[in-house]
Amino acid sequence: MAKDGLQAADWAYYALLFLPLVTGIVGFYFWGKAILFYPAIPEQRLKPLLYVSCVLMGVPVAGEFWRRK
Repeated sequence: MAKDGLQAADWAYYALLFLPLVTGIVGFYFWGKAILFYPAIPEQRLKPLLYVSCVLMGVPVAGEFWRRK
């Protein structure tokens, strides 16, 4: 990080790190809400949302782990 404050590269880094993570958490919330409160929706239609949410939450975490390894 720059000593002068946040630079454009810092903003891009944090956006690439946290936006997929937040999107995955929101998707997981909607999946859980649909499973609990709307049982008429078939589970097969909700599985892609669960998988994508897990990938979106896991990629930034794995990338940060790999970077600090």
